[in-house]
Order: sequence, then structure tokens, then C-alpha cells
Amino acid sequence: MRLQPQPQPGAKAVGFDAAFVDYKGSLCASDSPRCWFTLATDARATARFAALSASCTDGQKNGTETDVDCGGSCGRCALDAACQQNSDCVNGQCVMGLCSACPLDTNLLYNGDAESDAPGSAAPGWSFGPEFVVDSYGGGNLAATDPGPAARGQNFFYGGLSAQSSATAMVDLARCAKLIERQAVTLKVAGYLGGYASQDDNMVVRFGIKQGASVTSQVVLGPVLAADRQDASGLLLRESSAILPKGACGLEVVMTATRTAGLSNDAYADNITATVSLK
Repeated sequence: MRLQPQPQPGAKAVGFDAAFVDYKGSLCASDSPRCWFTLATDARATARFAALSASCTDGQKNGTETDVDCGGSCGRCALDAACQQNSDCVNGQCVMGLCSACPLDTNLLYNGDAESDAPGSAAPGWSFGPEFVVDSYGGGNLAATDPGPAARGQNFFYGGLSAQSSATAMVDLARCAKLIERQAVTLKVAGYLGGYASQDDNMVVRFGIKQGASVTSQVVLGPVLAADRQDASGLLLRESSAILPKGACGLEVVMTATRTAGLSNDAYADNITATVSLK
């Protein structure tokens, strides 16, 4: 007969998420023939169940555990616990020996492409200062065929009508804290910046790295001036990176549009990204 999840009378209950143990002492969680037992081996298998269960609840790191009472042959470990492989972690991600929820190589900046709201308005995820707005390609400033991102949507960020305007967004790095403490994480930032024709109106994007409540360092993109664009309206890609220092807990992202000529502040930006990667 098979050793069932509900033990027979006299057997000890199993208090962990590891399935059955066959007569060779191997874990099994399937209907493989080795997971079935005869009446003669049931008692031996049940005893092994009890011993394995006890080692997973004794408050010590032992056996095949990667951290105290978890990983290996025991249940999955919580976030920030030690691990050896993805299957040791409750979220299935083991990074540099830690169960981590850090979203590696994923854009952490919400709505960096200005696509989440209509032109002429503020964009979700951003706090817009006076005059800073979202504009649309083909609306008179930039055409969809002007230089810029190949994968672009309908909208881009626009400085508006004031001499200087800005927008701010925040990024929380709490999920990456343990990896940052190991100085193992690189911040990579990118964005398309530009302006109109021969004017030097320009956009600068500052990614302030916060430690506690204060910005202690920054990574800067821009400006892109008319000479960079060869006096043509459009957007050029700018990229940069930095190793996140210990204690880094967030980013304060500020786009600043500056007018140098004319009535309109023709500073433009699109596809702003901030990702974290293992260095």
C-alpha cells in the first residue's frame, strides 16, 4: 500500500512541505513506483518522515537546509534567507545565495514612456510642476518619423511654455536592500532626450540615489543640444550607470526642461528607464 498524506493510526504527522520518503531515503512527490510501500516498509518510511520533519522544525540549520529549517529537503525559505537554487525560495528566485524579490533587469520607473495618460496632462507616476506636460507625436513639435526610439508610443514629455519646468518620480529599492548591502547591484539608466531644430532647449534627467531621507549621489542624463542633433528636431539615446552604495533605499528621478530661445520650452524626453542588475 502507499504511505498516504494522512498517516495511518499511530503514525506521526508530517509538518513540512516535502512529500514522501521512499525506502532508499529519497524525497518523492509523485506517483512514481518508488513512492509506494509495502506493509512491511510502511513503518520504516513513516519513521523517516518523522525524523526529517523534526530536523525541519528544530530551530537549527542542519542536514540539507540552506537556512534555518528551510531550503533543501525542507520547505521553501522566506525572502532574504540563504539559498543555493531557485527551488529553495518561496518566490523562486535565488540571487547570490539569497532568496531575493529584487526585480533585476526590469524597468522600475513607472510610466517612463508617458503613455499612461492623455496629451496635455500630468502622467501617472509623476508629479508635474507648472507647464510640464505630455505631448503627442505629430502634434506640431515632434513627428513620429523624427529621430527617436524605434519602439515609441503616442506620447513624449514636453517642457511646455515656461523658461524652466520639471517633473519628479520616486522609485523604491527596498526589495533590493540585501543585495545592495553586498554592493552587488548596478543602477542602469537610459532615456531619449532632445529638442527642436537649431534651438538649444534641453532636458536633463537626474536619478538621485537616496540613503535614508536624503539624496546622497546622482546619475545624470543629458543635456542633448542642437549640435548633438545636427540642428534637427528629434531625440537621442543617452545611457549611464553606477554601483548602488550601501544603504541606498530609493531613487528620486527629476526631469528638468530648460528653454534657451523662443516662447515654447522645446525640451523633450521619452522612454526613461531605471533598472538594477548584478554587477
